[in-house]
Amino acid sequence: MNRIAALLLFIAHLAGCQTAPAEQEADAASSYRREDVTGSNIGRRVVRKAPTDEELQEARETLEGMRDDQTRRNLPRPK
Repeated sequence: MNRIAALLLFIAHLAGCQTAPAEQEADAASSYRREDVTGSNIGRRVVRKAPTDEELQEARETLEGMRDDQTRRNLPRPK
């Protein structure tokens, strides 16, 4: 019984190894576009400009408002 099962598994394995025919038209399709090779797997980051003084002041005021609101509601302050 084990020999038959092993033979069936071997035949199924060989049947699964058959490759599909290569399609030459897939590479020439207009929707296919290859990216330039960078030689790195590190993702690219968008370089942001430094925040201005006005943006920093606005962020501080927003943070203070959120803290005051949490204090008013007796919520624990973040650490």
